Formats: sequence, C-alpha cells, structure tokens
Amino acid sequence: MEKSTATVHIGEKAYTVSSARGLSYVERVAQLVNVRAAEVARAARLHNQEAVTVATLISLAEELVQAQDDNQRLRKQLTDDAHDAP
Repeated sequence: MEKSTATVHIGEKAYTVSSARGLSYVERVAQLVNVRAAEVARAARLHNQEAVTVATLISLAEELVQAQDDNQRLRKQLTDDAHDAP
C-alpha cells in the first residue's frame, strides 16, 4: 500500500507526516496536531518554537495515557461483567 502524506504545522515550522493508513487518516492526525499546537501555544502564551513543540507533545502524551487507562478500565469492566453474567 502506498503511503499518504500531510503537512503538520507547529508554529512557523512544517513537518511532513506519512502513513500507510490512507490520506484521511493522515489528515486527521495532522489536524489534531495543528489544533493542539495552536491551543497549547495560546493557553501557555508560548512563542518559542521548541517550547510549543515540547508542550504539544506532552499534552498529546497525557491524552494518550488517559485514553489507555480508560481503555484498560473498560476492558476490565467488560471482562468482569462477562464473568458475573448468569
């Protein structure tokens, strides 16, 4: 499968993101990063490119860890519910 690419903008810098998952997937990822970088820069009043990039990475990592914890909790709940079913 051919890789699709999209451009992610963090501050003034552009990064190319590619994936074999298709263009719509790459565009979703790029949009998520673009939006989060702008939110982080605005909220923290950051103007330094490196600081915006690092703060964006931390913000996305925190969200990922929370999603993983939620996923694990829900899987355990489903397993427990299945064992408790008559």
